[in-house]
Amino acid sequence: MHPWLKLAILLIACCPAYAGDCSSASIWLSAVDNTGIVTTLHEDSIKIKIGGESAELLNLSLDMHPRRIVLIVDTSGSMSASPQDHRWGIGLLASGFASDSVPFNAAVMLVRIGEKITQKSKDFQPRSEVQQEILSLKDQAPAGRTPLLDSIEKAASMFGVPQFGDAIYLVSDGGDNKSTVTLSKLQPQLIERGIRVFSFSVRQPSAYEEQGPNPNLMKDLAEFTGGYFFEFPEYPSKQEQTEMPRLALRIAKQVQELYRVELGIPEPELRNKHLKIALANQANRRDVIKLAYPRLLRRCDFLP
Repeated sequence: MHPWLKLAILLIACCPAYAGDCSSASIWLSAVDNTGIVTTLHEDSIKIKIGGESAELLNLSLDMHPRRIVLIVDTSGSMSASPQDHRWGIGLLASGFASDSVPFNAAVMLVRIGEKITQKSKDFQPRSEVQQEILSLKDQAPAGRTPLLDSIEKAASMFGVPQFGDAIYLVSDGGDNKSTVTLSKLQPQLIERGIRVFSFSVRQPSAYEEQGPNPNLMKDLAEFTGGYFFEFPEYPSKQEQTEMPRLALRIAKQVQELYRVELGIPEPELRNKHLKIALANQANRRDVIKLAYPRLLRRCDFLP
């Protein structure tokens, strides 16, 4: 037997995901109510269905490991204050808010998108360094078209080997007039890699018309991957400005304080099926808990 063939057999034997052992899955779940992040869920309070079939919950644990985040800032022409004024609109303020919403112990990489997708950070680095990089964007006038979905696909590859809790922060108006990848193709890729999308949406000037076929793209990405959608106000009031630090901390906690849910998968054909998670006795609560989780079960579990 050739040496390379022996090595291939050894690798397959040592890797259950590739050897066909898909009898369990690990998914992510976060819970929020009116008071903040809920960290007191227990196994008996959760009901899970895969493709309409009930699934067995093997284990529920709160994962607090430091996160990795790729922060994408849209620097395309539509982020200008107006077609006549090529300076920044509120996109730079929204980018600063997004960076404030990063957990203190997270490692962050900054990517900007205009006509091209540019990795501004050399590697993952502390939040404070990325905040300085965002401030430097004020000297760059927004310009070019928007390959929004392509940039998310590229950002997903920047994580390398997946880690539980990886997230993409996306600051954009949601317009896309240059991408080659489609949303229907991208969303399953993100779930396969275990990546959540946190969307920070800014309102686009009415003169721009680059939204494309899906004006709810950023919201759909956040909901499908189990992230979060936030629409940055066009003209923040004093009260909204006062609330921003508290809201940024809440988003950071949602990124950081994440449940790891271990499921039993009795039937292989349940893989790549729609996932639904609900809480038992939800009607008895005064403050309704909102759950964020991937809406599709991955084909096989590649995460540690």
